[in-house]
Amino acid sequence: MKLLNLIGNTFILLCCCSKDPVKIKTGSLHLLALIVIFLSSFTAPLWGESEGELRGAWIAWAGNSVPSRERIAETMDSLAAANFNIVYVDVWRYGYPYFRSDVFYEITGLYTDPSILTCQQPERDVLAEMIAEARRNNLAVDAWFEAGFNGGANMYSPLVQERPRWLAKKKNGDVAWYSQAGPSLIHVHPEVQQFFIDLSQELALKYDIDGIEFDRVRYPGLDCGYDVETVALYKSEHDGASPPTAEGDGAWVQWRADKLTEFMRIYHDSLKAVRPDIKLSNAPLPWGPEQFCQDWSPWIN
Repeated sequence: MKLLNLIGNTFILLCCCSKDPVKIKTGSLHLLALIVIFLSSFTAPLWGESEGELRGAWIAWAGNSVPSRERIAETMDSLAAANFNIVYVDVWRYGYPYFRSDVFYEITGLYTDPSILTCQQPERDVLAEMIAEARRNNLAVDAWFEAGFNGGANMYSPLVQERPRWLAKKKNGDVAWYSQAGPSLIHVHPEVQQFFIDLSQELALKYDIDGIEFDRVRYPGLDCGYDVETVALYKSEHDGASPPTAEGDGAWVQWRADKLTEFMRIYHDSLKAVRPDIKLSNAPLPWGPEQFCQDWSPWIN
């Protein structure tokens, strides 16, 4: 397999379909981290049939330095030469869309992460450049929501500042975090769900993408879901009873998992309503049902 040159402060995940997960890591994060992963076949589109073998590269942001158009072109050339046929381009990370989003602007007054813009190119659209260079190399393009229900890198992120009521809570009242990825948003909050649906529909309609991978549709842990919105919804469906204090209670875990499945169904239908041809995928965890309220098996259907 051919190793790729760096494209600024980004890293690339190279993946193809196989049955046995294997991870190999090399390179330097401030330059290029190259991770080769052989994934199980369920990484193919979940709501549509796979069209032959997928040989994909996930392109993620690892810093604030934006690759030049020339670097993007070189990377897409290298991927095509290495016989890859699809790229998954990061469009949502640390609470920012990495494309120009009117939906995000309506809430925050920002179109994208301001750190990727320059005085010379104040309206640069890196996603559009990625798509153009990928198409030039006959590569399919999927938009990748890397962080799913993540609200930002920290509590000062614009989405968190503008919508503090969207923050998920733990049993002790603290904000729930996705490890070091940042604060989690409330998974059952109708405004949060509609925000991601609107953001995804905007992508599907404005950009020449083939699909969307909405990643990390899971709770950050079992000690999550004790915010006012989730508790009120649970009470409304359980004759006023509060959620169990035992975060690993089987029925409580399944209730939260069922709400995620319900969201995924609505998300799927909403995207198909505006782009019937779009492919949708996810990257669930094998241990998701037990540890993250992510009962992904129904999503396949």
